[in-house]
Amino acid sequence: MLSEKSPNGLLFFMKKIFSFGAVGVVGFFIDSCIFFIANQFLPYWLSRLISFIFAVLTTWILNRNITFKIKNDKVNLFREFMKYLSSMIVGGIINYSSFIILLKNIDLFRSNPLYGIALGSILGMLANYFFASFWVYKKSTK
Repeated sequence: MLSEKSPNGLLFFMKKIFSFGAVGVVGFFIDSCIFFIANQFLPYWLSRLISFIFAVLTTWILNRNITFKIKNDKVNLFREFMKYLSSMIVGGIINYSSFIILLKNIDLFRSNPLYGIALGSILGMLANYFFASFWVYKKSTK
C-alpha cells in the first residue's frame, strides 16, 4: 500500500524528491546571485567556487530542516556538512560528466545542449538525493 507517511511508499519518496528539488532551485538562485556579485570583483573561477560553497551551505540547512527534518542536536554539524559537501561534489561530477558524454556521443544532445544540461541535472540531483538519504542522513532520518 502506498502511504504518504511510510518511508517505503512511493508518495513518501515523491514528496521527498520534490522537496529536495525545490531546495535545489533555491540553491541555484543563491549560487547564481553570489556568482554574479562576486564576479564583479574576482575571477570567474574563484567567484564560482565561493558561490558553490554558499549554495551548498544553503541547501544543507534547508534539506536538513525541511526535506529530512533532522532534529538530532548531538550530531557533529561540521562532519555532517563535510559529508554533504562531498556528496554534492560527486553529484556535480555526475551532472557535468553525463553532459559531456551526451554531447560528445549523441547528435540529439549535440544539436540541443539544453537537453544535456537537463538530463545531467536530473542525474546529478538523483545522485545527490541518494547520497544525502543513505549516507549523510542515514541514521538521522525516520
